[in-house]
Amino acid sequence: AKGSIIYLLISIKKIYETDNYICSLVDISDKKQIENEINKLKDFYQTLDETNNDAIFVIDRELRIIYINKYGANLFGTTPDKIINNYLSKLFPTDFNDILPDIMTIIHVKKEITVEKLLLFPNNKKVWFETKLMPLFDEAGDVVRIMGDARDITNRKLQEEELIKLSIVVEQLDEIVLITSIQG
Repeated sequence: AKGSIIYLLISIKKIYETDNYICSLVDISDKKQIENEINKLKDFYQTLDETNNDAIFVIDRELRIIYINKYGANLFGTTPDKIINNYLSKLFPTDFNDILPDIMTIIHVKKEITVEKLLLFPNNKKVWFETKLMPLFDEAGDVVRIMGDARDITNRKLQEEELIKLSIVVEQLDEIVLITSIQG
């Protein structure tokens, strides 16, 4: 279209033993447009990932972290680049034996699972997570990586524990107890 920008790949080569040159021009506007769209998508997904309040991670079959977002790395008190290439057994030395069966299940069953786990982090902070673990496949259909999306459910678990304690107390009473809220 008139007045539009086109991108060209220009190649100039000298012809052997002459003073002449060969010049070729190739229109790469379509390729450049695709690159721009890919970059926009990358920026969008990076923003989406980095502003997410879930720990998002990918592990390989050797149980090494090959990707973790900022939120996930913050749980360890560090940055993603310090976590990547670490083995799960190093990151979760006390919880590894509890995590391993879930990972092996995904590798063998090749289906997504959701698990709830209480995990201990380096600062001795215990956090309950609801984690969706999803297999990632190669062309042959084999699981080569596992992607995880872990949501902190610690507050929910604490509330559930309080409800259980309260129900035990109520069951032991000889009187009728009515529990309600201001809203009714």
